[in-house]
Amino acid sequence: KFSARKQLNKKVALIGSAVFVLVVLAAIAVFLRLTQKPDEFIKDGDAALLVKDYNEAVRSYNKAIGLTKTDSLRKVLHFKLADVYIETDEWPKVLGHWWAIVQIDPKNTKARFGRLKYYYIIADSAGTVRFWQETLTQASEFIDVIEDTELLREDTAEWDPYKKPDEAGEGQLGTFLYLVRGRAFLEIAKMQAVADPNEYLTQAIEDLKKVQKLQPEYIDAYWYLAQATITKGDILTAQGDPEEKDKAAKKAQVYLKQAIEVADDNVKAHINLLSTRLKLSTIEQRQSLEPEYLSLVDKFPSNPQAHWALANFYLSLGLNNLDDAEQALANAIELDRENVIYARVAANLHYRKFSIYNQKPWLSKAIEVA
Repeated sequence: KFSARKQLNKKVALIGSAVFVLVVLAAIAVFLRLTQKPDEFIKDGDAALLVKDYNEAVRSYNKAIGLTKTDSLRKVLHFKLADVYIETDEWPKVLGHWWAIVQIDPKNTKARFGRLKYYYIIADSAGTVRFWQETLTQASEFIDVIEDTELLREDTAEWDPYKKPDEAGEGQLGTFLYLVRGRAFLEIAKMQAVADPNEYLTQAIEDLKKVQKLQPEYIDAYWYLAQATITKGDILTAQGDPEEKDKAAKKAQVYLKQAIEVADDNVKAHINLLSTRLKLSTIEQRQSLEPEYLSLVDKFPSNPQAHWALANFYLSLGLNNLDDAEQALANAIELDRENVIYARVAANLHYRKFSIYNQKPWLSKAIEVA
C-alpha cells in the first residue's frame, strides 16, 4: 500500500509540474505577445515586398495584423496585403482584403472602387444574373455613400488596380458608378430576370443620362442608352404595341448620333451607330450601308477597329462578299498584330472558303493564320 501511494504521489507531482510548466509557457507567450509591436513585422513585410518575396511579405503582414490594436493600422495592412496579392494575380484574395477594409471603413473609396470593378469585370465576362445583381448592389451602396459630394468628380485613375500604366482610367468616379449601375439594370432587364423589366430599363436610362450630364464625351453612355431604348421597345412590342419597336429604333439612333456630335474623332462613336443600323436593317437594306462603312475606313484609315467593322459588315452580306471581308480583316490584322479575335475570325474565314471552293491553299492559309 505504501509503495502504491508513493508511486501515485510521484505521478501527481509530475502532472502538477507539467501543468505548471505549461502555465508558465503560456504566460510567457502572452507576455511576449503583449510586448510585441506590429512595427517590426511591417518593416519585415515591406522589405520582403521590395525584393518580391511575396510569401514572406504575406506572413509578416498577417503577423502584424494579429498584433494591431487600431482599425486605422489594420486598414493599412489590409491594403498592403491586397497589393501583394495583386502582384501575384490572386484576385479572390485581393477581393477579401477589400471587403475587410470596407467593413472597417464603409466610406473607403479606393477599396469600394476596386471591389465594384472586380464584380463588374466578372459580370461583363460571365454575363450571369448573379454577378450583375451583385454589381448592382455594390454600385447602389457606393452611390449612397458618395452621392451629392465632390467625390463624384474625382478621377479614378489613382485607385484603379486593373489598368496598365499607359492606359486611361475610367474617368470621373460618378461617371463610372452611374454607368456601371445603369449597365447592371440594363443587363438584368435584358435577361428578363425581374418581375418588371421596364422598371429596370427606366432606372438604367435615368442612370445613363446622369453619365451624359457628368461627362458628355463618355461614349459608352450613349451606346448603352441606345441598347436600353431598343430593349424597352422590344418588350413593349411583345406586350402588344407594335409601333414601339420603330419608335425605339429611331430614338436609339438619335442617342448614337449625339455621341458623334460630342466625339466626332472617336472611331467607336461612328462604329456604334453603324453597327446598330446594320442590326436594325433587313437583309435587303444592308447593302445600302456600304458607302457609310467605306467612309468610316476613309475617315480612320489607320485604326484597326474601322477595318474590323468593315469586315463584319461584309460578313453579314453573305458568301458573295467573302473576298471583301477577307481584305478588310487583313488590313485590321496588319494594324493590330496582337489582336487574337481578328486572327481567329480570319482563320475561320479562310477555312470557310476552303470548305466552299475545296482549294487547298485556303486551308494552308487558315492554318498559318491560326
